[in-house]
Formats: sequence, C-alpha cells, structure tokens
Amino acid sequence: MKKLLLTLISICFLLPGICFGQIDPSASKVADRYLNSIKLIDLPEGKKMLSETEWEKPAYNNYPVFTEASTLFEGMFSTDIAGIQGYKRLIELKAVSKAGTPLMERYILILYKDKKYQIWKVFGFSTGTDVEYWVQATAKRLGDTRFLSDQLNYRLYGYHLLLAGKINQAKEAFQKAAQLNKQNPDPRSQQSDFDVFLEIISSITGK
Repeated sequence: MKKLLLTLISICFLLPGICFGQIDPSASKVADRYLNSIKLIDLPEGKKMLSETEWEKPAYNNYPVFTEASTLFEGMFSTDIAGIQGYKRLIELKAVSKAGTPLMERYILILYKDKKYQIWKVFGFSTGTDVEYWVQATAKRLGDTRFLSDQLNYRLYGYHLLLAGKINQAKEAFQKAAQLNKQNPDPRSQQSDFDVFLEIISSITGK
C-alpha cells in the first residue's frame, strides 16, 4: 500500500496535468516568457516582454536576480467564480551571492486570463509560496493600524485573496480599501492604486 502511494505521488509530480487538471499550454508559455523577461530586465527588450506578460499594478514585484529557474510544480486551480481558473507554478530559483555562494529560493507564480483579450498575464510572483497562510495572516492585520493604515491593510489582504483564487472576496477587500481611502486619504498610496486592482478583477471576470 505504501509503495502504491509513493508511486501515485511520483506520477502526480511527473504528470501534474493529469492529477491537477489539464494545463493550459498558453499559460505555461507566458510563465516561461515572464521568467525570461526578468533575466533581461536591464535591457529594453526585457522591459517590453515584462510589460506584455504582467498585469500592471501599483504593488510592483521585486524582481530577483537568478541564473536558473526550475519548475517544481505547475497546474491549474479553481477560483470562487465558476468557469474561471488560475494557473500557478512553484519555482526554485538558483542565484549566486556576492561571496560566490550558491543560493536557492522558492517562488510561486500566479497567472489569470484577461477575459476580453483571451491572454494570460502574471498577477503575482512571490516568495510567499503558501498563499492560504498569507490570506489568514493578512486577515489578522485588519483593524491593526500600528504599521499600516486600514486601507493599506485591506489592499494587502485583497492582493493575497486574489493570489489564492478568492476573486469575489478580493473585490470586496479592494472596494473597502478604496472607500476607506476616500474618507481618510493615505499619503503613501494614491486612490488610483486601489482602482487598478478592481480593474484587474474586472478584466479577469469580464464584468
């Protein structure tokens, strides 16, 4: 029984499309192109590729410097809206420190399809690979204004909800953030920042 279980797990890692649903090849291709664009980010061509593969949003990613990117897992995931799926990839990046020491770090890559143009785009590229953990962690920060204002806490919460495929809840969080910012503007964020996230959700849902 144990041997059979190990065999099934091995098959799932080797053939994730079978175990976790058929992978959309166009999503996988965009993910590859995105990673290549980061390698070329110092060149105009890299910046162009990046703009073509990533959703434009105010909370820009900090792009890591790496030499290799190994895919540990890729697959489709369901969202809280029927008919809408996301694509995720767990990646292990290999880099070299200034001292010449090899560095390995894991990232998660999340993509959604623009319903109008039918093209996949990267929404998140983060070291916070356990997205459910970060949903719970950011939820606990709501109402705690010691470090961030209420609107920025709700924006962070909405961001992680969207990474986890909780689109409807993310929309509510961003709407709450926008409402709070209108009532008491935070100098660290523009009102348009919150609206951009709502526009992304609108593009994903087609509404």
